[in-house]
Amino acid sequence: EKWSGNKWIHSQSQELPTPGWMPRHPALKRFGWQDRHKQKVDECQLHIQSKHTGDEATLLWLDGEDEVEVDSLNAGGRLSINAILGHRFRFAIGEAITESFICQPTMRYVLSPDF
Repeated sequence: EKWSGNKWIHSQSQELPTPGWMPRHPALKRFGWQDRHKQKVDECQLHIQSKHTGDEATLLWLDGEDEVEVDSLNAGGRLSINAILGHRFRFAIGEAITESFICQPTMRYVLSPDF
């Protein structure tokens, strides 16, 4: 059984989730298998809903003094991104900008109609 487990692990894509039949099998570590489907310690998932009814909003990542465009959000739309804990973001709609907010684990943010 041990030999067949080693062979199976070595022949599989490491993009698959950790196999549930023996999650602590020594070959998993030996072949460098990592469960890429688990949330990383410094990762946060940002879920955004727009209740704004006007123009498209641009999500900006605040990198020190710079602003980096991450994605756009249609009026009434939804957006989900993976980010790093503690990173700051804000929205721009035309010349108007929102207050910045900090990414926290599994964060939900609503862009209000009157932001």
